Amino acid sequence: MTFRPLSLLLAGVLLVGCATSRTDLNVPLTVTNRSELPRGMEIAEGGVPLPLGALRDVRALRVLDSAGRPVPAQFTVLNRWPTDGSIRWVLVKFPAGMAGGETLDYTLTTARGPLATPEHRVRVFEDEDSYRVDTGTMRFTVRKSNFALFDRVALVDGDREVPLAGPGAGGDGFVIDAGERGMFSTRNDPEPTVRIEDAGPLRTTVVVEGKHKNEQGEPLLDYQVRIYAYAGSRAVRVQYVFTNRDGEWPDEQITLRNVSVNLSMPGDEEPSSRWLIGPEGRREVAPDERARLDSCEVRHYEGPAVAGVGHDDGIGIESTVQWFWQLRPKSIEAARAGTIVNLVDAPEPGEPVYFYPGMSKTHDLLFRFTGPGRSTDDEHTARHFQHRLFVKCEPSWYCQETLSLGRLVSADYPGYLPEFRNVQRVIEDGFREQIELIRELRKEVIDPERNLDKHHVIHFGDGYRTVRRAGDHRGILWDNCYYSYTHLLAMQYCRSGEDLFLDTLREAGTFEGDITISWHENNPGAPRVNPGAYHIGGFSGWTRFTSSTYNFYKPITIEL
Repeated sequence: MTFRPLSLLLAGVLLVGCATSRTDLNVPLTVTNRSELPRGMEIAEGGVPLPLGALRDVRALRVLDSAGRPVPAQFTVLNRWPTDGSIRWVLVKFPAGMAGGETLDYTLTTARGPLATPEHRVRVFEDEDSYRVDTGTMRFTVRKSNFALFDRVALVDGDREVPLAGPGAGGDGFVIDAGERGMFSTRNDPEPTVRIEDAGPLRTTVVVEGKHKNEQGEPLLDYQVRIYAYAGSRAVRVQYVFTNRDGEWPDEQITLRNVSVNLSMPGDEEPSSRWLIGPEGRREVAPDERARLDSCEVRHYEGPAVAGVGHDDGIGIESTVQWFWQLRPKSIEAARAGTIVNLVDAPEPGEPVYFYPGMSKTHDLLFRFTGPGRSTDDEHTARHFQHRLFVKCEPSWYCQETLSLGRLVSADYPGYLPEFRNVQRVIEDGFREQIELIRELRKEVIDPERNLDKHHVIHFGDGYRTVRRAGDHRGILWDNCYYSYTHLLAMQYCRSGEDLFLDTLREAGTFEGDITISWHENNPGAPRVNPGAYHIGGFSGWTRFTSSTYNFYKPITIEL
């Protein structure tokens, strides 16, 4: 069995295609700003299904705005039809700027003629030691050895380059404090694998993979970092995954006290301003105040956490953690030398995080650099990180017009028999009620004295429930993220076009892509794995047919 369709689903949210053969396309697309705040020219992206036989080469594709004018666009083939090799899924990217709450209409079409020229484009330059990425408004360097996130960062202001961070700006890169085992970092890895993925004028991705190592070169935990650069933007998205492939048996856990990444401001001068964005909105921090947000202290805040530092000349760094309240415990800080993001931050020395063989954690970060000159991002960019611009098709295009989900049809399909209308309505209402129940349940507190609540357990939508039984025995019931739940969410989103299903799909898909731990009070720190992977082991009696950790490895890889 392969899980690749789910990867494509969340790269462009499960968008396949089938049906009649034709050469001309006119597919209506929409992009909606779900925030009340305006957006600069962000890169919107989403997957679009194409009918069987419709297209073989993305060079024929164009995106038109509501006035019929071509807009700059980038197209990536996600999958092809096995019968004739024509394109089945295509990931579409194009810039879109809009007011708060606004929806813009576009059309994906086939046309002759030159592509629209973007104002800025991403360029990558490779030399023996590094990759240099230029978005048109900023430049940064990623080393091929001793990876420490950004080696150099400079802003582009016309013909002038403004250095923002020199060598060592990223410190030791991603750093792990493993307690008695010592300190490990990505910078101590002399030979990571570095490659360019999905290179294009609007978005280019740098992928770095290796092992965290200590100063003696001893390894601990794999890492994979994806750095997404966007045309015209000074905001860089970084996805960091660390995975435990060490040890042979599930109980050979690693003790984690801290996992962090720091970004330093240039020079020795302290920043003139520091700020945080959290449950209370943006808050300026006094010079003598510690500027820190702790996930254990901001319960049930479902927005991003932001820490920023800046100088009077406008040069600054802003770091953002998506889904801050999940994958606890963690914190973010606007320090005097820069920003500190603690992706694991054990609240007490006696309560470390136990990381079992096969477990993995995925964290999405956004680093925004400010200074002279103009860019496509703005002061609201960090707040939009939770809901990036998504390119949508009509439900009928996902379903019956392309047969993208087999015989599944859209929720508004007029051909439903009257006697099945009520059945359809009951199923859809039940789906919505379940999701709302999950969102309410994850606000409950398990153990106030130990400061543990459902946020320790419910990672991106998992429906953990504590139930009372005879003799006041407490048990658990896992309501979702079970077997094909993410695929059901994808189908329901494609049928209805409702954002509720799309949001839950992203959360549940990330959870199912990771393997996490249970903080249930009867068995704290026990391994909690992807249910499908767990049952492979359970049904086999935990027979070591490859190695015991095979049953715990991350089953799917998802690009969000």
